[in-house]
Amino acid sequence: GFVTFLPSFLSMNGTRALVVNKINSGGNGKVSIGSWAFSWFSGISIRNLAFDDNKGMYVKVERIKTSQGLYGLIGQTIDAGTLVVSSPEILMIVEQEQVGTGSVSSSEIRSSQVHQPEQVPHATSTTAKTPCPIKVPVDVVGTIKVENGKMSVRVKDTNQKYDFEKINCVLGVASLNKPVNIEAGLCQVGGGAFRLSGSVKLMENGVLDPAKIGSDVTVEVAALDLEPLAVLASAAGNIPSVKGTLDTKLQIKVQGENKIAAEGSISLSNLLLSG
Repeated sequence: GFVTFLPSFLSMNGTRALVVNKINSGGNGKVSIGSWAFSWFSGISIRNLAFDDNKGMYVKVERIKTSQGLYGLIGQTIDAGTLVVSSPEILMIVEQEQVGTGSVSSSEIRSSQVHQPEQVPHATSTTAKTPCPIKVPVDVVGTIKVENGKMSVRVKDTNQKYDFEKINCVLGVASLNKPVNIEAGLCQVGGGAFRLSGSVKLMENGVLDPAKIGSDVTVEVAALDLEPLAVLASAAGNIPSVKGTLDTKLQIKVQGENKIAAEGSISLSNLLLSG
């Protein structure tokens, strides 16, 4: 019957074109997919996926592959098997006026050391509403990998560009009701590296409660150039230009939305602010 041939129907070029056209008709950017293939048991493959948000962000992914087929998506527990995102590339173009300019407002600061083992209470407001717990009807198991990613941040109409490579990430999900293990890292082209490892607890007994979300992660940064990070952050608003390098190793623990503990050290070298 139709159920037997469902993977073949979904894999047809016409079906893919129909889905892509439906997505693109929403006006929230443009998606293109070179090819895709579905099966009940032997996996799902998507090749040459591209997205343009029409606002300066472009994403290309060579391949997305799952070891589980459509059968793993049926039921209250979604089994993704191993999902691999191969060679993603992200390009962000930032408008020049978003990047802070102006005279230098602080002199050079060398080797500013910070060591702060303490609990920081979350800022609250009498008018703020605490998000309500949400019952999640499904669970997810599997391993998600991002391999050999690249990212470029460029300032429009200038020669300023900042490149990142070796972007890798592994998420190990035994259940959304158990800690999700995370290993992630990237390198700046020309020097600097970032690494994050640890776990995040999202749910308990099928309930997503923001007041109970927790994490225990270690962040390591070696000789990371701050300038491209400031340029990237400028996409969210006008911020000062920042130059310098950052070295840090922090262990950050979160227990709910009101309890954060951080311990470690931060070193800023050759810090220069302007704008």
